[in-house]
Amino acid sequence: MPSNGMPSNRGLRIHLRHVRAIDPAGGPLCTPGIRAWCRQHGIDLRLLCEDGIVVVDHPHLHDDPFVVRVIEIARAERADGNAEVRDAT
Repeated sequence: MPSNGMPSNRGLRIHLRHVRAIDPAGGPLCTPGIRAWCRQHGIDLRLLCEDGIVVVDHPHLHDDPFVVRVIEIARAERADGNAEVRDAT
């Protein structure tokens, strides 16, 4: 854990399953919405689906509230030994 007390994003990957785990008030994101989000942020959707993206390689995403939730889900999954974790909101 870094000195700031926050869990490290080092080596953390977010995958499509983490994005799909977000459950906004209107329900899970639809495929066109995920495609649009990827285009907006310069994320290769195929890479997100197949291998995930390394969080530290995309610092421009860290201020996005949606991505913060996705990162929390990925961290929880990593902490739980790769058990699939769903968004609590």
